[in-house]
Amino acid sequence: MLWVRAIKTKYEEEDRWMTKEISTPYGVSLWRSIRVLWPLLKNRSTIKVADEQWSNQGWDIIFRRMPNDWEVSRVIAFFNLLGAFGGLQKGADRLWWNGYSSGAYKVNATYKYMNQTNHQMVEWPWKHIWKAKIPYKVSCFVWLLAREAVLTQDTLMKTGITICPRCCLCEETTETVNHLFLHCKITGQVWRMFLALRSITMDNARKDF
Repeated sequence: MLWVRAIKTKYEEEDRWMTKEISTPYGVSLWRSIRVLWPLLKNRSTIKVADEQWSNQGWDIIFRRMPNDWEVSRVIAFFNLLGAFGGLQKGADRLWWNGYSSGAYKVNATYKYMNQTNHQMVEWPWKHIWKAKIPYKVSCFVWLLAREAVLTQDTLMKTGITICPRCCLCEETTETVNHLFLHCKITGQVWRMFLALRSITMDNARKDF
């Protein structure tokens, strides 16, 4: 696929499945986030090998030394285990996600695994974002907003970009996600207009938040 070739060309391959680590402070955050999570995903996956050429005469096992008498039973059990192996499947090698029996990667399985391994993670009702009847690009923006990943002046400065941190609307304080979308006096005027159109009072809006 075109996007795969583009990612490989930009970041270079570390192995067949992943690019090298991203060290530059700039660029799109999506692939950077995927690359950071790769060790977690790799620990929950295996590689299914296929289409190898094997001898029809069975396994050719070469031991470094002759087994001792007390090891014979273990050797027999070892060969029985090899004999039960049904052979390789036809097809290309692929990464197998252990979170599902099908081996297919599922985002919700990753969330469940992360919640199991980190009990201190704060539960957030993500389904309200992705299942809302709004344009997909709006859902993506709200998701970034909830993660405080929107490129505000404050966020850009953290990536190493030299820029004035003041709010682009009121020019009175540092432009953070919370300030720009909630506490800025200009934003407050927009919220009041919106709530008035929807016949919602500020008190009810605060309760919802």
